[in-house]
Amino acid sequence: ERLGSPATSATYPTLSFEQLYDEYYSYTSRTLRHLAIPPPDIEDAAQEVWLAVHRQLGGFAGLSSLRTWLFGIMLNVVRNRRRLARRRPAPDALPEHLVAPGPDPELVRVGADAFALVQRFLLRLDEGRQILFVAHLLEELSAGEVAELLSVDVATVYHRVRALRREFRRWLD
Repeated sequence: ERLGSPATSATYPTLSFEQLYDEYYSYTSRTLRHLAIPPPDIEDAAQEVWLAVHRQLGGFAGLSSLRTWLFGIMLNVVRNRRRLARRRPAPDALPEHLVAPGPDPELVRVGADAFALVQRFLLRLDEGRQILFVAHLLEELSAGEVAELLSVDVATVYHRVRALRREFRRWLD
């Protein structure tokens, strides 16, 4: 399957699914993590995203950027997983001695602390503000792309981003 039809070829080069996967897999994994998918589940969630991409690739009309289109698919996967999680009890965590050691423990701790801090803030927000924070501030989608994703105008995105930044600073203090 190829990405790019006569209507979209001027905007996007022709990309195969494999090329798309190679170019955007790390973006999807990182974004799923920012959207609070637990680390042990990221690979499964990413697989769900890429299965959906494979199914929907022929229908991509180029009306949005690839990153915006992928972000929308990721949101659907995250929402479905959250809905299913509410219906099932959480599994028990692995015992500490079964967790594989990571690279430099100090770097991992600092990164994990920073990530946990941002995650705690994100969990306080409603879904719309979570999406705005992750898409624009963490994943650096343009204000135009975020406006399209949230079906609002660009000025609204800028206003909400300023408010979120102030709220985050106050929360950190």
